[in-house]
Amino acid sequence: MSDLSAALATKRSHLMYRAAILARSEKELRSALRKLAAGATDQPNIVTGQRQGNRKLCFTFAGQGSQWWGMARDLLLHNATFRSAVEAFDAEFHPVAGFSIKEELLRDKDSSRIDDTTVTQPALFAIQYGLAAVWRDFGVTPDMVVGHSIGEAAASYLAGGLSLSGAARFLSKRGIIRDQLGKKGAMAAIGLNVRDVEALLPDHGKLGIAAINGPGSTTISGDHDALHDFVEEFQMMNPDTFIRALTVDTAWHSYHLDAGEDWFRREMATIDWSVPDIPFLSTVTGRPETRFDTDYGWLNLRRPVNFQSGIEAALLHGATTFLELGPAATLAGPTRSTALEAGANVSVLNSLSRKASDFETMAQAAAELFVQGVDLNWPAITGQPSRHIDLPANAWQSEPF
Repeated sequence: MSDLSAALATKRSHLMYRAAILARSEKELRSALRKLAAGATDQPNIVTGQRQGNRKLCFTFAGQGSQWWGMARDLLLHNATFRSAVEAFDAEFHPVAGFSIKEELLRDKDSSRIDDTTVTQPALFAIQYGLAAVWRDFGVTPDMVVGHSIGEAAASYLAGGLSLSGAARFLSKRGIIRDQLGKKGAMAAIGLNVRDVEALLPDHGKLGIAAINGPGSTTISGDHDALHDFVEEFQMMNPDTFIRALTVDTAWHSYHLDAGEDWFRREMATIDWSVPDIPFLSTVTGRPETRFDTDYGWLNLRRPVNFQSGIEAALLHGATTFLELGPAATLAGPTRSTALEAGANVSVLNSLSRKASDFETMAQAAAELFVQGVDLNWPAITGQPSRHIDLPANAWQSEPF
């Protein structure tokens, strides 16, 4: 099967109307081919589409809350490109942080510290950096990038705005700012538009908007007790509306951070940055930004995340496909709903999933990209055929013209 897929990928022209089949065995392949021939393409392992001439690809990068202890484990253990990228980042991160992020990613469930912010944030960057390396190996590079909160570090790096050493230094300090705050915070996700949430917040000033994710998706943060009291009252008054306290111990993007601003600026007096090579669409300002200096690093930490504005900016830049680089499809819902509200028809894909193996999920996304017209580096995906394969001739319609 590997020789057959390699031959089809590298020895045949890829035309406008395309199909890709995901199969683990010859039996699965034969079954899918019969269904495809019969027009039954609504199968999870059959991907069909038409090459798009005006296609633009936006990479999106999830922030804290998307992590889990086994994320990207398959790739880290079995994909050399991914592993090398993680090790390259670890070589920059370990000396400034005092611990190995690769070792943290390889811990088992019982010993994992993945929900400790000092580990969470650099771990997310490590796998996003690794995923970008694998996609680049596959021939897939973005036309623009959007990051959610800490996801902006990987977004800026991929855009050419941050160096790897600059990202390592930023991430080694961003998480430990919590030790400068002196109070315990909390955050919660709510299934309402930001204006509706603002109208419900108490006027005591202890809670505020932390993120505008998309239509009907808002995050709040603030004092621990005040937030949990708000969640409890909200659930009583609005039992049919989603709300959930997040697994964090810090009120990110809230006034709590102000106590650590001077410390942060001293520690991050210099960040090694450059003007991006491709559009870095900011979820701080909602427009393209060219600097990831200390001032911007602070705003990334303190201001509310406006992911909805970042996606709207991507749509204005012509994005037709969004590919998430992260542990799961965390940003898929907000991305789709933002595009829908804007009247845009887009494709939203994810690199990894908690419900499937890393390789299966990436194969699914690669198939989707292929049928849309992305020129994949097939030898990196299928390998070169080890022997000659006699492929069937193209079928022609026997009709006069």
